[in-house]
Amino acid sequence: MRSFLAQVVVALLFAGTLPAAEVLLIQATLSAPDHAERNYARRLTETCSAWLSELHVPHTVTTDDALSSRKLRSAKLAILVYNPDPPTRELELLQRFVKRGGKLIVFYSADPGLAETMGMKLGEYRVAQRQGAWSAFRFRNKGPSGLPTRVLQTSRNIRPVYAIENRSQVLAEWEDRSGAPTGDPAWLMSDQGFWMTHVLLDDGDTWNKQRMLLAMVGACDPTLWPTAARGLLSEAGTLGKFQNIQDAQRSLMTRAAISRVQKDISSLLSRARKAHVRAGAALQRGAHAEVVVEVRKINTSMAQAYCHLLTPRQPAFVGVWNHSGQGLYPGDWPHTCRILKAHQVTDVFPNVVNPSQAHYDSELVPGSYAFRTLGDQLTQSITAAHAQGIKVHAWKVCWRLDRPSSKELQKMKSDKRLQITRAGVAIPWLCPSVTENRKLEKDAIREIVRKYEVDGIHLDYIRYANSQVCYCTTCKKAFEATIGRSLIRWPEAVTEDKLKQQFVQWRAGQITRFVQDVSVLARKIRPGIQVSAAVYGRYPLCVASVGQDWGTWLERGYIDFACPMNYTTDLDAFALWTRDQLALPGADGRLFPGIGVTATESKLTPVQVVDQISALQRLGASGYLLFDLNRKLETEILPVLRSNPPSPAKD
Repeated sequence: MRSFLAQVVVALLFAGTLPAAEVLLIQATLSAPDHAERNYARRLTETCSAWLSELHVPHTVTTDDALSSRKLRSAKLAILVYNPDPPTRELELLQRFVKRGGKLIVFYSADPGLAETMGMKLGEYRVAQRQGAWSAFRFRNKGPSGLPTRVLQTSRNIRPVYAIENRSQVLAEWEDRSGAPTGDPAWLMSDQGFWMTHVLLDDGDTWNKQRMLLAMVGACDPTLWPTAARGLLSEAGTLGKFQNIQDAQRSLMTRAAISRVQKDISSLLSRARKAHVRAGAALQRGAHAEVVVEVRKINTSMAQAYCHLLTPRQPAFVGVWNHSGQGLYPGDWPHTCRILKAHQVTDVFPNVVNPSQAHYDSELVPGSYAFRTLGDQLTQSITAAHAQGIKVHAWKVCWRLDRPSSKELQKMKSDKRLQITRAGVAIPWLCPSVTENRKLEKDAIREIVRKYEVDGIHLDYIRYANSQVCYCTTCKKAFEATIGRSLIRWPEAVTEDKLKQQFVQWRAGQITRFVQDVSVLARKIRPGIQVSAAVYGRYPLCVASVGQDWGTWLERGYIDFACPMNYTTDLDAFALWTRDQLALPGADGRLFPGIGVTATESKLTPVQVVDQISALQRLGASGYLLFDLNRKLETEILPVLRSNPPSPAKD
């Protein structure tokens, strides 16, 4: 009787008639060493949570200090997204959780006791000695149903974990950028769950990472599979716009009937319908991993149909920001630029210098890791891009120090060169009022323009850090000189009294004067060079908040074009911001809004990208920039923006 009842319960679970237990995500608070690491852990947790939500996996987020036996009792699976040094109390809770049958998915922990609990042995922290040393991982041994074969991810450091015989096994190994196996373990598996030797980065190949996560979650708690499969199928093909796939198909067929691409659209829609039938049959059989594969085919075909039907005309300016400054394939700028040319990109913006480091041969700023290992990225990008007829704009981060050493930061603080908050705290940003800082920034730009055949200088972080800075002694003296009298109450005199608005304008004037200086020196050295800036979209609110009066820069001709970062998933807000920006004096033909494809504020689908581009063109914008040049942009976004239709995927 007991065996029969057990069989009934299992059957009900897998049929999805009983609710699946929630997955518990544990965000690092106590287990992270400092504020920066806790912020990093928070961002990783938010990404993981967003992916699980998209996969219809029920979950809750807790923190190290809020973790309790009660919370663990209601879960079958806990995920440590990035908890490098869990405190003793947390380790004891997790050990008891595992002993009673709970499963863990662990990313990049440094605790040997936790590794032992998982049946594994922790190794020593390692840093990559060359670019691309760990660029993907391949699943070589038999693992849970639904795992992809290979997942792309570029990691610069790992904390290896090794298998213990009869207790755990290596599930995946790292590969370098050439695809060669490194012998370094990427994933291990045991009866207690899974362990990755680094964190899971949001750096592209998102779908395979989601598939992998779902396969592991489903292996740890099989009741989650039917929940996820049903949820994914219920929204498959809806394009985030329609009630169901049938409504979406009818709408697209109606539009296609009066278009020149009717045949292509019909073919894509037919493939989506066939995949939908197969997905429904797989769900009935309980083949949940097959459902996920078919849902991907449905969504891909429907998105291709929608984007091809609505693909906007090709503007004269299509730019891409490249945050890494190393292209898509570090060490191979020609490959990157061939891809950009094939997808009709006209301008590339590689991030090459900030006050702390440069990706090129600079006499003023220390060379970066990329420069030391891959060579001069500015020379390589210019040579490769110009060979394809693509313009290069050197992306210059201003004022903000990028991970300065404690020694560097202390020296800057002692020299009174940092921005100071109202509370008197120094932050890692150079103050624009300090003569030495202005000279450093202008000299770096002067060096680029003299040594390199760049088509443009692109200013970023061309502002104050936030609304709470800067109240350093240099700012105080300079402002007093402007108003012609000394101030006793500082900073209260300019934050609470009648001088507040005057100080706001003075502060913005410091940034405006710098932009004007850069414009003059760059154009004098290299006539015809374009000066541009990445700016906040909510103008003129950004004048008071961060001292960024970019409307004035446009109107006075200090910059050739502005790139407001209109990062949002809300199409109406995007259109409203753009409309207001285009109405500014001097904006006509000189405003190229930024679309946040993979920005922190906006993770966009191909459909959302095409909708935003269509909105730009209806409003009269002359071009746009895409953030960021990564694998998602390469494989998912750029192909649907080409003027020729995508080739329908085979069944």
